[in-house]
Amino acid sequence: MNKRIVSGVALVAAFGLVLSGCARADEAGGGGVAEDGGQVEHLNAAENQMNYVDEDGLGHGGTLRLYNNAYPANFNFNTVEGYEKNTNEIMEAVWPQLYAYTADGQVIPNDLYTQRIEQVSEEPFAYEIELVEGLTWSDGTPLDWTSVKNNMEAYQNEEFNVVSRDGYDRIEEVTQGDNEQTAVITFKEGEVYADWIGLSGVMPDALVESAEEFNTGWVDGPKVTAGPYTIENADRANQVVTLVPDENWTGARDAKLDRLSFQTIEDPSAAATAFNNGQLDVIDASAEAIYSVVIDTVDNGDEFEIRTAAGPDWSHFTLNGGEGNVLSDPNLREAFFYAINRADIFMALNGTMPYPEGIENDLLGNHMLMSNQDGYESHAGEYGTGDADRAKELIEEAGWELGDDGFYQKDGEVLEIRYVYNAGSAVNGTIAPIATENLQAAGIKLTVEQVPPTDLFSQYVIPGDYDITMFGWSGNPFVTSSVNSWLSDGEQNFTNIGSEELDDLLNQLTNEADVDKQTDLLNQIDEALWGLHSNLPLYQSYDFIATPVDLANYGAPGFANIIDWSMVGYVDGSPHLEG
Repeated sequence: MNKRIVSGVALVAAFGLVLSGCARADEAGGGGVAEDGGQVEHLNAAENQMNYVDEDGLGHGGTLRLYNNAYPANFNFNTVEGYEKNTNEIMEAVWPQLYAYTADGQVIPNDLYTQRIEQVSEEPFAYEIELVEGLTWSDGTPLDWTSVKNNMEAYQNEEFNVVSRDGYDRIEEVTQGDNEQTAVITFKEGEVYADWIGLSGVMPDALVESAEEFNTGWVDGPKVTAGPYTIENADRANQVVTLVPDENWTGARDAKLDRLSFQTIEDPSAAATAFNNGQLDVIDASAEAIYSVVIDTVDNGDEFEIRTAAGPDWSHFTLNGGEGNVLSDPNLREAFFYAINRADIFMALNGTMPYPEGIENDLLGNHMLMSNQDGYESHAGEYGTGDADRAKELIEEAGWELGDDGFYQKDGEVLEIRYVYNAGSAVNGTIAPIATENLQAAGIKLTVEQVPPTDLFSQYVIPGDYDITMFGWSGNPFVTSSVNSWLSDGEQNFTNIGSEELDDLLNQLTNEADVDKQTDLLNQIDEALWGLHSNLPLYQSYDFIATPVDLANYGAPGFANIIDWSMVGYVDGSPHLEG
């Protein structure tokens, strides 16, 4: 089945650069109005650059060397620690993804694993997943309806440290359908879920045998897989994960590459140098620190090209308003929102990048929808404009007094905010001095603390050991996919801030199937989020991916996703096939 949907912000953490949010990509508008009244022509949401090639146009062979900026903390991407972009990109090549989404806003079955996903009953609500016949997990157990049941029950088990239980808590049972490949998912009486198709997944018996195995058993690597590739080596010491074709894979399409590697390089400048020296085949040049270094290599020859798209990726400041933290005071959070100058940050990061002209005056003003999506409304107002005077008024209303050193004080304590981010991040390294200057002008002292990238979430963000942090969200099309990040008690609500009003709107969203009503709710939710001052969007991050010109079905996906690694490879006749 094909399902057209409004897209919601999918909060899959992406270190340092990207983040995300969404609506119907095929109906998205292309322009916004800049502060000077001019039109900003955002890239069309329904377009991407992937060099799509049919399977008969692909060759077999060659190596694809990719990189990421943090080694996986946990290869079980269903856990809170494992649910981040770097880990997901690795696991997509070795793990069944039952559905895919296209750039024009459609959710479709991934025919490598799934024959159909369709609703079969309205009351009680039920749907069926029919898997492709004859597939097995790498340990020899069948990939069948019980694998679907394992997935659903794992997300319902409170001992399992899953990233979110939203939607799964509405499921009554999973039973076998007409054959062993078909699972029937039946919801509790009277329950529905707007993005029911997004609950579709599979897990092997070995992963769910115990809470200990699920939560920590796959820290060093997955023990069972099912895909065109298998992990040959997960080398934490040397920070590289190497994949090779799985000889036991029985799917309809096989792996096209001889070898696929993901090298962790925390320093963007080092990654750029590695690309220029021929040690990487692809590089995400979406950060100026990389783009400025590699663009000459791309332009001076016919081997590489830049593939571009504007998808559901956005960067932001997350504020920790947990009890006992300095930013638990809403006045201080709002002061932060006024003090930060988003345009200065954007230009420092992207001033020489090929973004649309004037975009620094039309930055992302919505947590739930991207600037180039249908239904988008900006609710940023005067936040993020570097208004130090307004920030000071709010701080003084909270009972702070300006000291002789230029910083506010209260009860002998200086107003100090701790900015924690992943060491080696050029993006955060560029932002930190700007934020320091912005906040100092408002009488706030900023202390910067760099931490190991692998520890950022597990040791700092998730436990709440920070005041502010900056990282990315990378999105998908499901309207409810960000709900868990904004609910008061959501597992991914790293801000520790919420409200009954917001919770009510989020709950309405999960029960709403009408696309237009979903869009209206998304904008209401965004307005409520701005009122809480828990998360300050900075900008929508465009994709600028440097790739070999003869690499097929890979690049800048935009609002689509890359989940069929059996189709990623070099075009037939490419010299890359030989080495």
